[in-house]
Amino acid sequence: DWQKLFLYPQIKNIPYKIGVVGNHDSDDFSEINQWLQGNNATPIVDLHNAIYTLPDYNLTFAGIKASVKYKNDSNLLTQKEAYDISEQMSKADILITHSNPKLEYDIEDGIYPNAHAGLYGITNYMIKNNCVYNMHGHVHEKYIKRHILNSNSFYELSFYRVSSVNITKNGIIYLEEER
Repeated sequence: DWQKLFLYPQIKNIPYKIGVVGNHDSDDFSEINQWLQGNNATPIVDLHNAIYTLPDYNLTFAGIKASVKYKNDSNLLTQKEAYDISEQMSKADILITHSNPKLEYDIEDGIYPNAHAGLYGITNYMIKNNCVYNMHGHVHEKYIKRHILNSNSFYELSFYRVSSVNITKNGIIYLEEER
């Protein structure tokens, strides 16, 4: 459905598009970006294991793709792979992930039985970098949760379908209803 989504003028004309691929996506945004550029739209910056500074806002984003490896698929991550990525990434203001955080310490390197178990690497990144916001999809729910772990706290924002947020220099101030 992404072709339909990006034809809406309010989405097609967004000047900055950032994201990570999910567990049902290809390894990157190359196919989507080729289509976007062919339709005179800004391509998507892949945030996986990367940092992106939003121009004019001095706001940084980092990302971790996919979800926990629940089957043999090269586009899924074991807990150890996600943890190792989180250890290498630089500090950002907001972490964009496909999967949800896993709150219990876990760097298992095998296949998980629960596709929505979350990735401990996300939690590790949030704590290690004092990152305040983790935005993700994957769990097919829409919610905001505040987690307090040790002396750190962060907000987990879960999106389902198309949602949007208003990000200002003072933080994320509201979550709109689904469209």
